[in-house]
Amino acid sequence: VSPCRLCSGEASSPFHDEAGFHYRQCAECGFVYLDPRPTDQESHELYQAESGATFHHGAETGEAYEKRLEARLRFRLIRESRSVFPRRALEIGCGAGYFLDHLRRAGWETMGCEAAEVYVRFSRERLDLDVRRDLSECAGPFGAAFLFNVLSHLPDPERDLRTIREKLADGGIVVIETGNAPE
Repeated sequence: VSPCRLCSGEASSPFHDEAGFHYRQCAECGFVYLDPRPTDQESHELYQAESGATFHHGAETGEAYEKRLEARLRFRLIRESRSVFPRRALEIGCGAGYFLDHLRRAGWETMGCEAAEVYVRFSRERLDLDVRRDLSECAGPFGAAFLFNVLSHLPDPERDLRTIREKLADGGIVVIETGNAPE
């Protein structure tokens, strides 16, 4: 059993099995994580082969109404905020880019980071977005960073959150959405 990737806690319990993957829940912080964690190569292959089936909705590249509605609802989180400056956003795990597209239409400068090549291609070619494959290619400063249901997918959440923080402007915000784990 691997320690928690978020707090390094040693105690955990089985949480859920899905598509051959085993999830555990940390007894100390409640974080749910894959155990064993796929290697970087296995993760890469999974995102390329499963884009749409395992970690994302299959309709992602079909410009589904659901994904555009989801983007509008998420935008409400920051729409009224006057404190987000600069109006430059980074979305980690941006999928096909609908949220970034919505932000851009509202006057934001946007950049995304996505592991699945099919979504990178779609967001670049169909939505004309600046989406990169690697977080290291995303140069700040950003007024806001968004992670919607990707925290559990990060290989090293603490390291990655520190990297994201370094890319923020002074006073920048991080918005994290993650699924609830029942107790």
